[in-house]
Amino acid sequence: MTEYVPAPAAVQKAVDCAASLDGLPEFAPNATPSPLAGSVPEGFVPVKAVVCTAGDRGANGMPSILQEELSGNFAPLLAALSAPSLRGDGGTACPAIGFSIPGLWLVNAAGEAVHIIWPTDACGMPLETPSVSQAISGLAVEDAHVAAGPGQGK
Repeated sequence: MTEYVPAPAAVQKAVDCAASLDGLPEFAPNATPSPLAGSVPEGFVPVKAVVCTAGDRGANGMPSILQEELSGNFAPLLAALSAPSLRGDGGTACPAIGFSIPGLWLVNAAGEAVHIIWPTDACGMPLETPSVSQAISGLAVEDAHVAAGPGQGK
């Protein structure tokens, strides 16, 4: 196994939760997520974190997107996000389970946003140590709302 850190995320004008939820083709993202997501850019100072998760599906089968805006001490989160990911060597045995990593955005004082890739193990699962999810749980929820609802996608 080898360690790697993704290239820095591209600074964007705003958070786009739909772009950060892989596997939800129902939503047309405002930007192409893959080339824009990455590690925390050097010198980027967050004042807010935004976590995006898929919510319940409506009567028409379309999922909603839940958006939580968080504030607090970002040092533990930045430390967890700086951990390198692991790349398997081809012989890695991975469990056959589906897992969805929430979309994570950091926002600076100017309102610019970066879509962050969580550090993962060789199977693509979030690293347990340091744990990004534990660092996120240490932040205060300032706002939680449905960013997009059934029928608001493509």
